[in-house]
Amino acid sequence: MKLLITTLAVIFLIGCGPKSGSNSTNTPTKSLWSLWTNTDGSSLNLTDGYLGSDMTLSMIFSSGELCQFQLTAIGTEASGGYSFGSGVYISGGSGDPGCAGYTEVGTYNLSGNTLTICVDSTDCEVYQ
Repeated sequence: MKLLITTLAVIFLIGCGPKSGSNSTNTPTKSLWSLWTNTDGSSLNLTDGYLGSDMTLSMIFSSGELCQFQLTAIGTEASGGYSFGSGVYISGGSGDPGCAGYTEVGTYNLSGNTLTICVDSTDCEVYQ
């Protein structure tokens, strides 16, 4: 399972919401600290995050497994870098998908209502 948790990590610690008074497509229209859904159906819950602190990130895989990770992000509301790891399987699906083995460092970009999390320039996950 491709758990581009990167996506999560990055996203979370960065920003607190859309800038008021702007309707540019590059301006975030959805808070970084939201529930995000990947194109494969998995979700990324960043609702408990805030800028400048570690957070516990919950990740639900497309087949139902729930894992929690420690996420650290630096940057702005719109872009930055992240790292995450220390995964723990909580419940669901057909058992532990290897949560403890997921570690990642990458970047994130929030534009409009789309969050893109990348490990490198060719390995990215898109959330809305």
